[in-house]
This record gives sequence, structure tokens and C-alpha cells, in this order.
Amino acid sequence: MTTLMIDLANARLCAAKTPEQCFDASDVERPWLSTLNPDEAVGLHFGRVNDGRGYSLACRLREKYPRIELYAIGHIHEDMLYFLRRCGFRYAHLLDRTDSVIERQASDELRDLLFPFSHEYQVSAGDERFPKEKVDATRQVMGIAA
Repeated sequence: MTTLMIDLANARLCAAKTPEQCFDASDVERPWLSTLNPDEAVGLHFGRVNDGRGYSLACRLREKYPRIELYAIGHIHEDMLYFLRRCGFRYAHLLDRTDSVIERQASDELRDLLFPFSHEYQVSAGDERFPKEKVDATRQVMGIAA
């Protein structure tokens, strides 16, 4: 099986590349956080489909390093793409499977997977406005003047 890479921001297939910094998302210890270079691309490996730690870790990394470029690698399926994008991943590596949206290169279906709603009511970690609007919303809740 070959690996395909999707640009989650633009709903396009692109040439697969793996970042030099790749880490296991399920690693609870995370000693690599102290050596992380946020100016380089970072890959988070999902060992299992039902392990959500990669989503949480991606949100935290995007909050701390807003410009970080995150890659989802490992057991990634089409139905995860929307949530990966919302958590701050820029690229996702999928295994090429028969009769998948990706294999058929159905760009409309891929766009619908990544952007299923015409409007989202909450800012996501995958949104460029995330750091600023999250801070503003926190100030409003806490009653702090801007």
C-alpha cells in the first residue's frame, strides 16, 4: 500500500513527505517536548484509530506554537480528516485503499469531508484566528478588560 498526503487546509492531494521530527502521539512521558523545534514540521503518529491523545496534543502544540506545521501519520482514515483539521493538523497521511475518496480523487467529496458545514460556530485550533480569539474569549468570561 502506498501513502497519500492531503493538505487539510485546501482539500488537495500533495506529494507525500514525512517531517524529520516525528513523535508517537500516545507517548505519555513526552521527553521530546523539551527538544521540539516549532519552526520545523512535526509529525504525530497515531498508533490506533481510537486513540484521541493525538488530537489533544495537536491542540496544545498549536496553542503554544501557532505557526507550527503538524502532520498526522499512522492509522489515519478518511472519517478522521475533519477532526484532524479542526485540531490544527495541516497535513494527513492516509494509506491508499480501494474505492476511497482519495483513491478516486473525488475532490468534491474530499472537500465535503473536510468542510461539512457552511459555517462553524467555534474557532478551531486549525483556524488562523485561534490564538487571538481564544484569548479574547477567555478575557470576556473572566471579566478582564482588553
